[in-house]
Amino acid sequence: MKKMVVMCIFLASGMAIAQTASREKIIEMMDVMHSKQMMTQIQGMMKTQIMASVLEEAKANPKQQITPQQMESLRQFIDSSVTSKMDDGIIGLAVPIYQKHYTDGEISEIIAFYSTPTGQKMITEAPQMMGEIFAGMAPLMKTMKEDIGKQAEERAKAGAAAQ
Repeated sequence: MKKMVVMCIFLASGMAIAQTASREKIIEMMDVMHSKQMMTQIQGMMKTQIMASVLEEAKANPKQQITPQQMESLRQFIDSSVTSKMDDGIIGLAVPIYQKHYTDGEISEIIAFYSTPTGQKMITEAPQMMGEIFAGMAPLMKTMKEDIGKQAEERAKAGAAAQ
């Protein structure tokens, strides 16, 4: 009986290892999905959203005037910060995550889908769609931030009154 249990465990672990997606297969999938180009587009959208947020904060606080030189310096800082955080190092981060969640066969199926015209259309349209979603989220995030601030203030006052 012990030999049977040990054999089952050995076979199960061997099956799991055989199904783990290879680094090469994941990189192939990322290439088919144009991941680097998508990351560049996402970086652009992130930079735009961050700058819009900074400008909104500056407009809300008239005491804090930002000169054109400061704005350009800030734009360069945001550009380099976002780019450095999302460079090729993301592939090293992504591979083990994909390996954790997908088998080699599943990665092959993803590659097959993204190799179709519909898959390629999804790749081209996704960044624009995400940009529209993020743009739509900005007012929601502002309202949420204000609501949380008000609730935190009320809780702080209630806590102070209780003491």
